[in-house]
Amino acid sequence: MHGRQSVLQAAWVTLATHHSWRVAKNCLNHYIPIMSTVVEIEKALQTLPLEDARKVAGWLQDYLEEKWDKQMDGDIAAGRLDKLWETARADIASGRVKPLDEIIIGKHDEYERLLKGI
Repeated sequence: MHGRQSVLQAAWVTLATHHSWRVAKNCLNHYIPIMSTVVEIEKALQTLPLEDARKVAGWLQDYLEEKWDKQMDGDIAAGRLDKLWETARADIASGRVKPLDEIIIGKHDEYERLLKGI
């Protein structure tokens, strides 16, 4: 089992360090059988050294962001966000929207007051 874990670790490092999912997937398929459940993947990840786990986490974050971007692009192209956009534009035009900087500064000031006990 220890040997399989080493191979698994090598496969995950390969996955984390390649930007091409297809290349990484081929490497994984070569070294280990496909993991079919989230539990199996979680167990495999728990065997990784911390630095390798961080690499996998970074790759996964990039992958999820790419998926999200494609979903948003599809939703925009299909007009699914048109109503939301029109509502936002109306809120801006009527002055019901604050600049983000103002909100952030206000929350920061509120946090500072709480820390000081005011």
